[in-house]
This record gives sequence, C-alpha cells and structure tokens, in this order.
Amino acid sequence: MGAEGHWLPLFPLRLVLFPRETLPLHIFEARYRAMLERCQETGEPFGVILDHPQMAKVGCTASLVGTLQHPDGRSDILTRGGERFSCGELRTHARGYLEARVSEYADLPATLPTSAGPLLVELLRRLRQEEGSEPGADEESDPIDPGQPGYTFRVAAHCPMELEDRQALLELRSEGAREEALLRHFAVAIPRARQRKEDQFRVLTNGHVEHP
Repeated sequence: MGAEGHWLPLFPLRLVLFPRETLPLHIFEARYRAMLERCQETGEPFGVILDHPQMAKVGCTASLVGTLQHPDGRSDILTRGGERFSCGELRTHARGYLEARVSEYADLPATLPTSAGPLLVELLRRLRQEEGSEPGADEESDPIDPGQPGYTFRVAAHCPMELEDRQALLELRSEGAREEALLRHFAVAIPRARQRKEDQFRVLTNGHVEHP
C-alpha cells in the first residue's frame, strides 16, 4: 500500500468491496468528481468503506479499470478492489471529499489456510445451482484458485451476504478464519436457496408438489 499513515481519498458507500472484486460506480456529485480527477491525475486508488449505519474502520482500496466520461461531467467508472486498509484520522479535503490517514490491514503472519478450499469452490457451485445463476465472466477467464492467497474474498464476492457479514469477513485477518466463516455461511445459504426454489415451484403449481 505504500507509506504507513498516508492520506487516502475515501468514498463512503452502503456496500463492502473485497480485494479483486469489480465494482461499477456512477460519479455525479461535485466532490466525487473532484476525487476522481485526483485519482486520474496521480494514478492513486481511493478507499471504499462501508457507511451504514456508521462508517466502518476497515475498507478496501479501489483502482480505476475503465472510465466513461459524459459531456455534463458525470462519469461511469469500473473499479477493482485492491488492498485492505485501516482508517485513522479523518479530514475533509478542500474540494469536499473525505480523506483518512490509513495504514495497511493485512493478514497476520503464520496463519495458514485449511484444506477447505476445494470444498468452498464446490459449495459456491451448489449455491449457484440452487439459485439458477451462472459464473461471471471474471471466473470464466480466471477461475477461483484455492491455492492463491486471498481466494476467500473471491468466493465471498459471489455469495449473497448481508452487509454486516461482508464487513465482518473483510476484517478477518487469516485465510483459515475466512474459510470457517464461509463454511458457516454456505451451511445456511444453500438450504435457504433450495427452500426458496421449492416455494416458488409451489406457487407456480398452486401448491401441488409431486415428489419422485
């Protein structure tokens, strides 16, 4: 991330961004247009941080991948999550956007993943099967590799999850802890998705369900 305690422009949002996750944003407020100009000029990322019901202490940097500039000054941008950071002192920049003095928020040393990686990838496939969804283009071109550090964030990025659960996962500082959290999540999410599918089928068949 660079020097400890440097000032990072912040974009507080009602969402949680994970490392390597893509995030499209529509920029229209003057202060965030100014922030975008800064990032385009300097090449630095900005910080995405959850602001619901209050601002979190840990967020994730977002780097520009693509920008579509509109004639009226608005922009549609595509960003990708980078590194996690911890917020310290806050201040308002002269151009109106928020900045934070941030420090690196990396995994703790000597924390190894468990053998759960292949199982988590399979559970993600099962969840999609129950939901009737398909892998995204990023997974088609770059499949999730359980041997890659931080792979749990890629798994989590594709799971329906409450904001507080996403934030809690972002703040976990070991791959093993994130694996355990995701295993617990799938244990609830897969049966829930299956139940929703059965409920929808009952509605379509007027409550008559034939079992083999």
